Amino acid sequence: MTLDHDEKLARLRLWRTPRVGPATFANLMQRFGSAQEALERLPGHVRALGRTPPHIPSREAAIREIETLHKMGGRFIFAGTPEASRLLDHTPDAPPLLATLGRVELLQRPTLAIVGSRNASLSGKTLTRSFAEAIGQAGYAIISGLAKGIDTAAHQAALPTGTIAVVAGGIDVIYPRENAALHQQIAEQGLIVSEQPLGMPTSARLFPLRNRLVSGLTLGTLVVEAGVRSGSLITARLAAEQGREVFAIPGSPLEGRAEGSNLLIKQGATLVSNAQEILTALQGLHDPGFEDRRRQDQLRVEPVAQDLSALRKRILDVLSIQGVGIDALTQECQGTPAQMQTALADLEVAGFIIRTPGALIALHP
Repeated sequence: MTLDHDEKLARLRLWRTPRVGPATFANLMQRFGSAQEALERLPGHVRALGRTPPHIPSREAAIREIETLHKMGGRFIFAGTPEASRLLDHTPDAPPLLATLGRVELLQRPTLAIVGSRNASLSGKTLTRSFAEAIGQAGYAIISGLAKGIDTAAHQAALPTGTIAVVAGGIDVIYPRENAALHQQIAEQGLIVSEQPLGMPTSARLFPLRNRLVSGLTLGTLVVEAGVRSGSLITARLAAEQGREVFAIPGSPLEGRAEGSNLLIKQGATLVSNAQEILTALQGLHDPGFEDRRRQDQLRVEPVAQDLSALRKRILDVLSIQGVGIDALTQECQGTPAQMQTALADLEVAGFIIRTPGALIALHP
């Protein structure tokens, strides 16, 4: 698929519109056929729901963001185009575009994520470097989140062979500050990606969003060290939900930094002690055809001609600020998948509901 300049601008504007998340973006595209048409129809559509339309960024603002990124040496990669990650395109809640800085061809490599504790032990960092070097030399791009500890060790070891850093804030925002030099090295030798606008400060609410991209871009995720409340466990859970492999290195039961890794193994993650075990497990998984086609199924929206006001009301009646899954909500509200997708998109863009990483749906607080 190729996109002309106007459609790229429109997709960037639609994606930067408040209350338009990945699922709603996909639904609007299916309903209206293009981002340009969706932008024209969105204000009237939201007013018909009794709400004030969200602020749509101007065409000029989108042009400025593209030009600023280009001046940095970066570019936007749009989902579904030849340069996009097929693995990410086949995951639920994938963003419609990514800001990139560096070697975009790394998105076409087989990939492995390596994540773990920020407060990593010397042993954990040594193991990380060993795994990252060996798997990188086998032709894989190593992905991590550019955090301190395990992430840093993984990126440093994989710089010569290819590494991708997924950042939580804007692609131009360096976090943590002590990784400023590494950020620059990856921009020159590897690839940095983000779904957030340029200049977006890093904040706690963005890390779960970042984690779903780390796992979504990969064939599998290796957890080296992690506490029981570590964000690495969120990445591992998301990887499992996306149908990807989850690996963990076991640790001493007396070491708090190994509690999360050991827990993952108890829950079914593959215990590994060397890089070859991971390479063997990933053989044959280089094509995203290995996983089911959930994303295509979710994006395939049938025409919904009937009035959905009653279904929207049922959804709001059963929801609370505690998130629930789409399957349970569909069963409770007795709508078809197509009806539910459209009704939920309407409610999200009108500001009635929010979606969280992991595809949970809740009332807007």
